[in-house]
Amino acid sequence: MSRVGILHYKVGGTDGVSLEIDKWAEVLKEMGHSVYLCAGEIGNVEGTVIKAIFHHRPDAERLYRNTFIALSDYDEAVYNFEIHHLAEVI
Repeated sequence: MSRVGILHYKVGGTDGVSLEIDKWAEVLKEMGHSVYLCAGEIGNVEGTVIKAIFHHRPDAERLYRNTFIALSDYDEAVYNFEIHHLAEVI
């Protein structure tokens, strides 16, 4: 069949999103797909760690605040650069 990658900042934990990812991965495997998990934090599952998507890094928390609360730590040009740079890293 096909290969499916599931990418999230956290997998393999006991939180709701991790449990939902576990369910989807199992369904996809039962359908004959190969499933690969990638996350910034890997709990009790096999997967690939991509540190750049871990959500508790200081720069990630700063970007979160400036995206969803108030743009206060950057001017708009620097903010856009940081977002695009992180996307390239990931």
